[in-house]
Amino acid sequence: MSRRGLVVELIGKDAQRPIAKIDEEQRIAFGWANVCIECDGTPVVDSQDHSIDPTDFEKAAYEFNLSYHGSAFGENHEGDPKGRLVESVFFTPEKLEAMGLSKSALPTSWWIGIKVDDDDAWRRIKKGEHSMFSIQGKAVMVED
Repeated sequence: MSRRGLVVELIGKDAQRPIAKIDEEQRIAFGWANVCIECDGTPVVDSQDHSIDPTDFEKAAYEFNLSYHGSAFGENHEGDPKGRLVESVFFTPEKLEAMGLSKSALPTSWWIGIKVDDDDAWRRIKKGEHSMFSIQGKAVMVED
């Protein structure tokens, strides 16, 4: 499978948004793939000093779902896929309001769940060696 566009990986460094939950019976890990804007409206700036426009990122998340059919989860941005997407929602204030929640109940963000098929990757998640999800993609940089 060739990889293009957005990629989501399991990594274990500097977990700002750690994997939130694991379901051991089903071998599923849940957490934030990315947070664009905090609940208080503060834009998130990553370790490379980048921020992602929520509208653009929402489109990229949808394209990821359509392009990979949920099978593009690797480790540390290397190697073959290790799992499959089973849950994906991009939260926006408008969607939260439609759900009957406060517009600031959750950050503007992409929440995912992946079923981990690879035994070694699953072992690393359970041991805490893979502590978060990481996105990788191609974008055109725009100065503010």
